[in-house]
Amino acid sequence: FFSFQKSLAHAGRSAAPPSPKPIKTALRLVIIPYFDAVRVVRVTCRTSSRGYNGKLNLLPILLLLSIPASASQDLLDRAKDLYQHTDYKASLHILATDPAPSSATLCLIGKNHYMLGDWKQATDFFERAMTLAPTNAEYALWLGRTYGRRAETDSWMTAGFHAAKTRQYLEKAVALSPHYNEALNDLFAYYLEAPTFLGGGLDKAEAIALRIAERSPA
Repeated sequence: FFSFQKSLAHAGRSAAPPSPKPIKTALRLVIIPYFDAVRVVRVTCRTSSRGYNGKLNLLPILLLLSIPASASQDLLDRAKDLYQHTDYKASLHILATDPAPSSATLCLIGKNHYMLGDWKQATDFFERAMTLAPTNAEYALWLGRTYGRRAETDSWMTAGFHAAKTRQYLEKAVALSPHYNEALNDLFAYYLEAPTFLGGGLDKAEAIALRIAERSPA
């Protein structure tokens, strides 16, 4: 069991130093678009005073409603870039400024915590992402990986529980997306390494291997 515990999941990478200006970035992405929108509204009001028809009142509302989604996407794109450059702490600083995080934002926060080795925090954010998008195979896969890391590093008293969660979420990822290669590969590794009482087995691994082979070029 303990040899299996060491091979459940991939190890996280060390983080690069955080960006020194996360707050400045957030201000640029959120505050500046807000005042740009207000300026547009004021100009429109001045130039349309003779032809006012009552519908103009909707313009400020529509513009301001569009800002949070746009700003959140800009924050997410910036944070993704930092994540891809292994600057996980800086990515987390930027994501923390999002007032209404989407499931994609929560997942990226979870990935950053995973790479920093904070498995408990990663689990919490992946579970929140799945609550918002319960049919997302990627979120299920990352939950499986995170529980695998917790099973690898926890005491023997909780390792079995987390190993079972690993299998549960890897199987769920494959069920949600049957051709998801990353999920298939991780589930194959689990079946191959896990003891029978934790749901492993060579017959299960062989079945997954056949599915992977069917999708591989000849």
